[in-house]
Amino acid sequence: MADVYLSAKDIVSAMADDDTFIITWKDAADSNKLKIRRFTKAALVAAIVASVTGGIAVPAASDAVPSAPSDAGAAGTLAAFSRADHSHPRDTSKADVTALAAATAVIANWTALQSNFTGGIHRARIPAGAVNGIELYGGVAGAGVSITPVGTDTNIGLALASKGTGAVDIRPGGARGLFITATASGVNSLLIGQAITGAKPTIGSGGADTNVGGKFTNQGTAGWEFANPVMLRAYTFATLPDVAAFASHTLRISDRSNRLATSDGTNWRFTDGTIVS
Repeated sequence: MADVYLSAKDIVSAMADDDTFIITWKDAADSNKLKIRRFTKAALVAAIVASVTGGIAVPAASDAVPSAPSDAGAAGTLAAFSRADHSHPRDTSKADVTALAAATAVIANWTALQSNFTGGIHRARIPAGAVNGIELYGGVAGAGVSITPVGTDTNIGLALASKGTGAVDIRPGGARGLFITATASGVNSLLIGQAITGAKPTIGSGGADTNVGGKFTNQGTAGWEFANPVMLRAYTFATLPDVAAFASHTLRISDRSNRLATSDGTNWRFTDGTIVS
């Protein structure tokens, strides 16, 4: 008779908390030995976590031919586990016993996580063929925690999305530090880039439009303050941009003594009103 393959989910889902499950498997160290154990639901899950990756092969009942009941036999042998009183001795020298004990905390955490995800409000979805995922890292005393992408790809992005026009509210220390609003049908966005040694990080704009500018806004009558002197981009006289496209914009002309000039829509003019030439 063919083996019956059960996943951990299949077994646990089919059992009530007070059910008992009998499971048999071959001793990894000696294929002539057959291990038989009786598990509660929690202990069964612990055994699966500690001993199996993916699923466990459970021979059909008709394949098992136990020997006559006996108190004799070495621990871990079929004879020792087939006694009529069902008081099965535990071979504490075997590594699987240590693994089962170590898995107790894992099962407790898994059960709590399963409980928190009940009802479909919180979901963890793994699409077919997925090769990338995330790891949640705890921190020791004095260290923070982290969410880190992992997987087979060399470069893996990380997306944080709201629903509809809901905002993303980042709160360091519990207070609002960064509030990212959403616009219905929005296609343009702010781009922030880091930089290598000796280069400057960038704040820019991008999106679906060919030309995407940016705007500083403030609340009430407060203005923006720059902690250091501001340097405008320098152009040469020959490379001045289209005056009509940059009406009311100001720039610096490097080959005109770094003088500032502003577009009136028709000409670039120095601050004294003269036309740049």
